[in-house]
Amino acid sequence: IVPVIGLIGSLLVPKSKERVIFSVALTSILFELIVFLFLSYLWLGQGASPISTSGVSLYTSDHYAFSIRFYFDTLSAVFFGMATMMTTLVFIFSRYYLHREPGFKRFYYTVLLFFIGLSLIILAGNFEVLLVGWEFIGISSVLLIAFYRDRFLPARNALKVFSAYRIADAFLLAAIWYAHHIFERSVDFSELAEVVAQHENDLTIVGILLL
Repeated sequence: IVPVIGLIGSLLVPKSKERVIFSVALTSILFELIVFLFLSYLWLGQGASPISTSGVSLYTSDHYAFSIRFYFDTLSAVFFGMATMMTTLVFIFSRYYLHREPGFKRFYYTVLLFFIGLSLIILAGNFEVLLVGWEFIGISSVLLIAFYRDRFLPARNALKVFSAYRIADAFLLAAIWYAHHIFERSVDFSELAEVVAQHENDLTIVGILLL
């Protein structure tokens, strides 16, 4: 929620107000980092057992349920902490590197969008949330690579990356479909340790598709 608020705030600030844009973006990511460190400290003190949310159902049918689930464990903690610290450093460096660039505001809200997508992937509790985060990363990556729109090479490279992401989308959707075909329901990532033993060969195919 914190980076989403930062994204909205950076969109509302006029693009001529570089200092305000930087302050809004940096404050949101620093607050995210502080909250993460504080909650991680409490979590480690309680034994660092994995945390899985119950999820909010957005769509339900006889054969399928789309729900927002999050899963947090030691691997998630490492990646999320690293992502937050790296984004903080990028924001601080870019303030001077992109000073007086026409796309200063665009860069900051695009990186925030990228961070939101990365957070969703790291904290995803099921394949649906993973897919949403992946799409956010794909969109923001293309926009960041094509940051200098008036230059030929950035635009061409962004088109290449866009094509690569679409190919990856196809395999990711195939992996999700096959996982639903195996389990006949939406799989919570907290259950993976249990289902691997039951469907080892099938999950190998899912893993290859994801890779």
